[in-house]
Amino acid sequence: MNQGNFRYRLDPSPKKHICPSCGKRRFVRYVDVKTNEYLDDQNLGRCDRESSCGYHKSPAIKGRKCNRVDFLSARSISAKAMKVVDTLGIIEIVPKSQIFEQGDAFCYITDWFLSNSKLTFSTTDIKYFGEDEPKTIPAVVYEEPKPSYHSLELIDVKVKDNLTTYLQANFAKDAVNTACVEYLLTGTNHFWDNSTVFWQIDEQERIHAGKVMLYNPETGKRIKEPYPHINWIHNVDKEHTFNLQQCLYGRHLLTSDYDKTVCIVESEKTAIIMSIHCPQHLWLACGSKQNLKPGLFEGLQSRDIVLFPDKGEFNDWKAKGAKIEGLVKSLSISRYVEDTNCSDGQDIADIYGTEK
Repeated sequence: MNQGNFRYRLDPSPKKHICPSCGKRRFVRYVDVKTNEYLDDQNLGRCDRESSCGYHKSPAIKGRKCNRVDFLSARSISAKAMKVVDTLGIIEIVPKSQIFEQGDAFCYITDWFLSNSKLTFSTTDIKYFGEDEPKTIPAVVYEEPKPSYHSLELIDVKVKDNLTTYLQANFAKDAVNTACVEYLLTGTNHFWDNSTVFWQIDEQERIHAGKVMLYNPETGKRIKEPYPHINWIHNVDKEHTFNLQQCLYGRHLLTSDYDKTVCIVESEKTAIIMSIHCPQHLWLACGSKQNLKPGLFEGLQSRDIVLFPDKGEFNDWKAKGAKIEGLVKSLSISRYVEDTNCSDGQDIADIYGTEK
């Protein structure tokens, strides 16, 4: 289905309006494609503040409403059905009559079917298909590619990094040395001098990824200007065939203690700092809230899990946690940071501060 089949769309210009829900000037209104003018109803549109507001009201559109489902694989199992595995690993048998369009790694499935399905689908990427429109479903089988791994030899590189310098200046030296050894914290001069590599390693000592970040050695804050200083080790040698499939940062520590409660934060730096403050727990990091998916919790069935979202992210993490809850022994989402007077975006490490 091409763009011309849509009568209305969100305004592609950078102009923003006052959101009728949160009152912030982050509201994008709908325009009529034919006239390129705003619709008369000023409440029709979407707020850009998806985490804290999420307001979205679309105009009534005739046709079969379909949502986008990104998948790992889609296999035709009969003349009338397909086996779809979404990006969270959820498997569903979908009647072909309910699939209106399919690409290399996505498809559009009717809202009617998805309303009673466990498949993960987009609530913003929506298409409307007329009943007489031809379907575009290729007879191709898509399989999930195997993950790539780095060599363990990469961890042996000895380069001073700014984050370790900050930690040594603000925490007890022995505690910092222990944390650096446990989390296999190393530095690199790739991309930026004295940057930090966070190695994502699983229980089988397979290195899924090396996330490179640059910190200010005095404040311990990430360097975000003039751009966020984040990259990946597999980009050093331009490994275009490297299939990145991340795991929880610190996951290799799960085999060191089977009784400790597993506490999961967003930032890798926070996991390290909290391991110094609260060593009675095992601290892991997901790297970003977008990574908080059921697939990352494979192998944690017997563990008690506590999620520690950043300030302002509690509701979002709670929704994501609902999809993980049945995969582990127990799961709870802490309000410890949310109930403080911290600024949005701050986390538990900001509350604990430094030791010196």
